[in-house]
Amino acid sequence: LGASRAKVWFLFAAQALMLGTCGAILGLLGAYLGQFALASAMQYLGALPLPWPGIAPALRAVAVGFVLILGFALPPLLALANVSPLKVLRRDLGTGTAWGWLSAAVAFAALIGLAAWQAGNIKIGTTVLGGALGLLVVSGVVSAGLIALLGRALGGMSPVMRLGLSNLRRRKWSTGLQLACLSLGVMSLFLLTQVSSDLFDAWRKAMPADAPNRFVINLFPDQRAEASKIISEATGKTPDLYPMVRARLTAINGKEVNADTYTEARAKRLVDREFNLSMGDRLLAGNTIVDGTWHGTSVVLDQLSLEVGIADALKTKLGDTLTFDFGGASRTLKITSVRKVEWDSFRVNFFAVTPLKTLDDYPSTYITSIRAPASAQAAQAFNSKLAAQIPNALSIDVGEIVNKVQEIVGQVAKALQFVMLFSLAAGLLVLYAAVATTQDERRYDTAVLRVLGAAREQVRKAAMLEFALLGALAGALGAVGATLTGWAIARRVLDVPYAWSASSWVIGVVGAMLGVLIAGWLGMRKSLDASPLQTIRSIS
Repeated sequence: LGASRAKVWFLFAAQALMLGTCGAILGLLGAYLGQFALASAMQYLGALPLPWPGIAPALRAVAVGFVLILGFALPPLLALANVSPLKVLRRDLGTGTAWGWLSAAVAFAALIGLAAWQAGNIKIGTTVLGGALGLLVVSGVVSAGLIALLGRALGGMSPVMRLGLSNLRRRKWSTGLQLACLSLGVMSLFLLTQVSSDLFDAWRKAMPADAPNRFVINLFPDQRAEASKIISEATGKTPDLYPMVRARLTAINGKEVNADTYTEARAKRLVDREFNLSMGDRLLAGNTIVDGTWHGTSVVLDQLSLEVGIADALKTKLGDTLTFDFGGASRTLKITSVRKVEWDSFRVNFFAVTPLKTLDDYPSTYITSIRAPASAQAAQAFNSKLAAQIPNALSIDVGEIVNKVQEIVGQVAKALQFVMLFSLAAGLLVLYAAVATTQDERRYDTAVLRVLGAAREQVRKAAMLEFALLGALAGALGAVGATLTGWAIARRVLDVPYAWSASSWVIGVVGAMLGVLIAGWLGMRKSLDASPLQTIRSIS
């Protein structure tokens, strides 16, 4: 009609940005209303009142929306400049082009950037992206395998089943793309709902029932016997008392270090404060040697076993030497082993451990962790007796702290369940959109089948069978991807056991199947009711 290519591109780009702006406004309105509802619900549950929402989250949300538009909508629009109007009128758009690959690359880059930004953690971001990419690959393989199997199995089936399954086989690329998109959507919903709650439960259950709930610190060497007696009378168990020597790290491999040596915040804190070193010939429970050899009862003193997190933060390895300042006296120790420590066990653990007698020449205190009496009266009696006989000892009740943390986590879980309703709604829209991408083609196929004599009920059953199989496969693949990703997050990031839930899989598969069935039925309802001739004329 005379419009230039630049004007056509500008019109479509402006339309995308206008839709994004409207979506941002509606999304922010829904978010603020949801914040108000959540605040009211949390106050009803007895939680602390939530603050008023600020502008920063709104700006971040709008930024996410426009990054998605720039990454997914605008690159394909750039390809319009290379499309001939005559090709469009002839419906001869060809197959893939270089612009198509560029659009996919830009969209993927936008996805990576958003995942890394929103996760706020490199491990979580890479784990989720790796799971998503793996799921896309598996979806493609499963789709190809399914199409190959259908080609062999169609012969002995009923006409309705043959018709429904042949639709999947005939649209190879469309089936593979829809299966991948639906699987990814189910995986995202699965991670946000079932897996996230499972991770919270695993974190809460990771602590043993008999875990210590109190630390007793600042015991002098000549008070060990008396402290052991008081604790044994209260708990019925003889405590393990561990020496603790304070020192400041001054050099690594003979090179002086300070806070300016490192850029990471944790490493800066480590060299900016004093270390708590200990001595021992027995590897403590919950400690595992990941590199080197535990010194045990070795008579070679200047050895050091370092916790793996500290070793990574300080960028040290086996054979490196660490020089400490013990109140004016300097001592160099060699790293001979690296340990992984279960810090959530609430047992006594140390970043650095040396052989016995290595630190005997320096001032030390003793520490232990105990399971205090359950009753408040008995616990109070223990504290009173300890304070009266050993005034310098300090008893720290960590049980109350843990209970408070678990209470907060429970409240966060309830809040997340509320927020996940928005994700669930968005996921259902994605499912509908994925199915709706082929509705024009399905309408045409339906009309042709009706013209060739197929009954309306036959076409409907065949389509429902196709949608049900597609949804069930997507649900199963999404559940697999979410479970593997959740397991990786639990083990690699949170370091908690991950409990597989069979009921979650059933919910995921059945929910995806029903979602795709509903979306497919909504998309095909008009096609089934419309006149075949009218449908063919409107599409052709």
